[in-house]
Amino acid sequence: MESFFPPELFNRISKFIEEAGSILLLSHLDADGLSSAGLISSLLLRKNKNFTVRILKQLEDSKEFETSNDLIIITDMGSGQLNLVREHVNNKRFIIIDHHQDQNYFEHENLIHFNPCLNDDSYSASSLSYLIASSLEPSLEELIHLGLIGAVGDMQYKKGFKGLNLEILEKAEEKKVLSILKGLDIFGRVSKPVHEALAYSFEILIPGVSGNESSAIELLSELNIDLKNSEGKWKTLATLEENEMKKLVTNIIMRRLANKLDSNVLSDIIVLNNKQGVLSDLKEWSVLLNACGRQGAYSLGVLLCMGFEDYSLPLIEKVIKDYKRLIVEAMNLVQSDSSVLNQEGSVLIINGRDKIKDTIIGTIGGMLLKNNGSKAETFIGFAERDSDNLKVSCRTLKDYNIGEVLKTVCEELECLGGGHKFAGGALIPKNKQEDFLKLFKNELEKHL
Repeated sequence: MESFFPPELFNRISKFIEEAGSILLLSHLDADGLSSAGLISSLLLRKNKNFTVRILKQLEDSKEFETSNDLIIITDMGSGQLNLVREHVNNKRFIIIDHHQDQNYFEHENLIHFNPCLNDDSYSASSLSYLIASSLEPSLEELIHLGLIGAVGDMQYKKGFKGLNLEILEKAEEKKVLSILKGLDIFGRVSKPVHEALAYSFEILIPGVSGNESSAIELLSELNIDLKNSEGKWKTLATLEENEMKKLVTNIIMRRLANKLDSNVLSDIIVLNNKQGVLSDLKEWSVLLNACGRQGAYSLGVLLCMGFEDYSLPLIEKVIKDYKRLIVEAMNLVQSDSSVLNQEGSVLIINGRDKIKDTIIGTIGGMLLKNNGSKAETFIGFAERDSDNLKVSCRTLKDYNIGEVLKTVCEELECLGGGHKFAGGALIPKNKQEDFLKLFKNELEKHL
């Protein structure tokens, strides 16, 4: 896998780390960012380095670099904020491990920019972080699953892995670390009772059931699927009998077709052979980490990825409940308040204002895209970050690079923003929302 980069680059990264007196690790708060932070933290721990981890919503200000640390490592961010790095690169060293489009590119002896700039769905920050960690410390090959969690969280698996992601997947399969099966890719597949998993599934919207446990229980009763097995334990989607699963899938498809929704509800599921419960499913890992990030429980997400499962997992249980509640409330708002959701052509627009948290606006948009009967192909959402600024989130189902669209728009408006093939984001002043939307739609037309 090291063939993606020249060997001297790994040697240079190793030198930067070995020579550093103290290290600051900055990373993004989503599943890709937290798994990347976990991987690099594990590497620094094995190297007996003195380091601090900080998780950010977005790298917005060069003040983040005003620290006594002589090496700053940035994961899942940085490529789009190179202008901020330039202000400090003469005084300290930087390693950027990222997969987003770069802005204001430059080279410097104190900067290592670990971003191959290949096809953007062929790698994630976590796959790049795994490549570095396992190359510099071979014992960390045991964390190979973390190299894929970020890619799953960033929706890169929906059309199959490519490039580095695919190499890591194939290596993990060869080592019997994971298996791939077909099923309902719903959070709670292995960890929640069937009725709870179905009721709180917004990955696959089930008309008349999603958001309502009583309706989920009624559905299972109609299908003669018992809630508990012969030992009195709750059944999960993973433990349903084949005939039970067939009846359930058929009913879900019929409900979706009746509401003009896509009937394709089955997808590949990546299962970890050496993990139990919620941690045996990569999708569940990515949701757990996203919940930690969106709810501000950053340390729990990083510690989980570093192997401190017995400590972090029980605490994450409350985090995931609160996260799901926020998702339900936001989805109900979108469906009930006509001023929040609008559609122009193939573009869904959510004006979340202060009603939808800026940390979940992208999640809501992704769910709506996957479960909409209006044939929308792209989503753009706005939510208040603070009294002066809006967080912008974008998702697309089309085969063009939404990150490039955002990069162009942000450069014209002199804002921070960018992304990758299927998703992206930006931070803009409130008074530029209309200008942003106009430029976005104009730029989008060029890619259609």
